[in-house]
Amino acid sequence: MDLVNARNALVGRIPMRYRRSLARARLTMRLPTARARVLPDFLVLGTMRGGTSSLYRYLSSHPDVAPSLRKETEYFTLERGRGENWYRAHFTLSARAAAHRYRTGHQLRAFEATPYYLADPGAPVRAAALVPSARLVVLLREPVARAYSHYQHMVRLGFETMSFDEAIKCEPDRITASDKAHHRFSYLSRGLYAEQIERWLDHFPRSQLLVLSSEDLYAHTAEVYGELLDFLGLDHRFPPAFANASAMGGMSSAKIDPALQATLFAYFEPHNERLVRLLGHHMPWPPRQNVHTS
Repeated sequence: MDLVNARNALVGRIPMRYRRSLARARLTMRLPTARARVLPDFLVLGTMRGGTSSLYRYLSSHPDVAPSLRKETEYFTLERGRGENWYRAHFTLSARAAAHRYRTGHQLRAFEATPYYLADPGAPVRAAALVPSARLVVLLREPVARAYSHYQHMVRLGFETMSFDEAIKCEPDRITASDKAHHRFSYLSRGLYAEQIERWLDHFPRSQLLVLSSEDLYAHTAEVYGELLDFLGLDHRFPPAFANASAMGGMSSAKIDPALQATLFAYFEPHNERLVRLLGHHMPWPPRQNVHTS
């Protein structure tokens, strides 16, 4: 979608603090037409540091997809008190969707991608109450690599001052302090994928859920993206390039301590086995694999 690609390129040149102000202003302008807007047809649930920014960009380029005003609305988590009109204001007009179907014969699919949805215990029941027919996409990264990348990201943003070792020791107490603390410092708990997916399956049928691996997405991008398009009922229309939109730049060269890495692999082993039983297949996470931190 040329207009979306052009918009993304333009927005990418704007400093982050101004981007947020611009998004708030655009949302305010949309509020009067909120009831004339659609709700999402599918949600990308997570995981954080798993490639959801790249996936959001790939999907946004599809001609039959209408992305949310911003990637992460957080409506079913941190912004749950904002009200349905606030949420609807993030999505396209119903009239545009109808015009698209008349012109192309294809349904225009609206979506958003909020990685915290997977981890927040209350998100599934809230989502089921508003969008029970939505399809759910989960992108999972090997949990030790994900945890360390998450930690690096919080250091980079200025929220984390502890060492990684200290941070994971303090995690159980820290994440109970507030929603924001849970969002920022849930390094290990976000890797307990089986129990998180089970919570969603308590409220949505299995047929509406697709679980992909971050590693497969980056190693076999076109093949995995094609599988996702099939699940969403979309034609195989691919972006001009599958660029990685999730890199952390200069921090990617940092390495986790090998002894701590081994400890964390052992910690996640039973949880990964539980995930295998739930999904009925293995994820591409060999035992004791090296941690990639980007």
